Amino acid sequence: DNSILAKEAINFIQKDKSKMGSLALKIDLEKAYDQISWNFLQAKLWKFGFPERIIKLIMWGVTNSSLTLLWNGSKLPPFAPSRGLRQGDPLSPYLFVLCMERLALRINELNKEGCWNPIHLSQGGPPISHLLFADDVILFSQATNDQV
Repeated sequence: DNSILAKEAINFIQKDKSKMGSLALKIDLEKAYDQISWNFLQAKLWKFGFPERIIKLIMWGVTNSSLTLLWNGSKLPPFAPSRGLRQGDPLSPYLFVLCMERLALRINELNKEGCWNPIHLSQGGPPISHLLFADDVILFSQATNDQV
């Protein structure tokens, strides 16, 4: 479970007495559902190997919506959003996870390139560079001048 692992990693960082040290950075992706680019989502669906027919169905459901606002008790004319995932749509959490998976893959690429130095909770333990929880990201790194 990521919450248990996050707590262990924070405890490790607090007790880390090495010269190099470690850091944790928590990022809250506030209103993240509203910010998802439809072009980005479509590209990720292709990249993850979804069939064209499924991508078209998903994108139709995402892009064919309208919003209506109440202003001082009066309904304003409907308008179409240009990005984002609808709150309450049963498919939205899964689509958001796909977008977050792309972030995780990029962080892993940075690890392999040596641009990011993850922490190790034990000698020989697996590297931990990030944890994802819904719309929160926690990044872990060795606290070198290059990493900060």
